[in-house]
Amino acid sequence: MSKPAAVYRFWDASDTLLYIGVTENPDARFGGHESTKPWWPDVARKAIEWHDNRELADAAETEAIGTERSLYNVAGSPWAPKPRELAEHEMTISEARANLTEIVDRARLARETTVIVDRRRDRNPVVAVVPVDLWEAIKAAGGPDAALKKLAAS
Repeated sequence: MSKPAAVYRFWDASDTLLYIGVTENPDARFGGHESTKPWWPDVARKAIEWHDNRELADAAETEAIGTERSLYNVAGSPWAPKPRELAEHEMTISEARANLTEIVDRARLARETTVIVDRRRDRNPVVAVVPVDLWEAIKAAGGPDAALKKLAAS
């Protein structure tokens, strides 16, 4: 037997639609948004629309995201900005997980650095995999900050 699921919407005080989502447990989902979303303090009003099952709720959410122009939905939104293009030496965390051997070989054999970025639209760097001799040079210089200062001074 399938469980009911809800499509929910959040608006700010000026009645701008902020976000549309789907869940089987609104309280838990809202708590997750509260702890992770920078827009959460702007939420002034919420609405919950229940559906008989998750499949129906997912379809309603997809339709709503595609037509209602919520400010912060990304997945499924035709209006959301696209993630920035990755440079040749960058890859996402999920790509890095799937290609760990390639990343290690690039650092070890080809002496190439790979920068792993997060999944956000602006693709912030999370970690860099560098050849060992480069890391040893950075350590010998007194660490990353000292190495950068020396590099800037030269």
